[in-house]
Amino acid sequence: MDRDVSVHLISTSDFLAERPMYFSYGYGGLTARGGDCVIGATTASHELRFAEGYTGSGFNQWLCIQNPYDYAATIRVKCYTQEEGYKETEPLVVPANSRYTLMVNEYVGPGYQLSCEISNVSSDSFVAERPMYFNYNGWDGGHTVVGCPP
Repeated sequence: MDRDVSVHLISTSDFLAERPMYFSYGYGGLTARGGDCVIGATTASHELRFAEGYTGSGFNQWLCIQNPYDYAATIRVKCYTQEEGYKETEPLVVPANSRYTLMVNEYVGPGYQLSCEISNVSSDSFVAERPMYFNYNGWDGGHTVVGCPP
């Protein structure tokens, strides 16, 4: 199925969660097959950072932002490119109890080495991860990381 999904887990006891994913990816002319696994976020945050990313040929970068609350959140995304410096989106509204998916290549443009910072303009926290899919010199796959709070 072709669905965007995020999960919010709660327990009265300590637990560890991870999200394995296997994929046959295709978007914008890029295809990749593989799998990855990422640990669940330990807490939501008002600000998250992603140290690396790339929107060059053969790479598709995404930001997936989860709003676990019963009301909409206003989110701001800032990207810091090596080539041209700072770029910022208009505020994004993430509806209550949902996920927003941003295709970074389409926002920033092709050919950038970058890092990203996501912050909540409204008052509450959120969770985000950065999936990336690639086909580089015949080697295809993907990986993801959870955002790091400051």
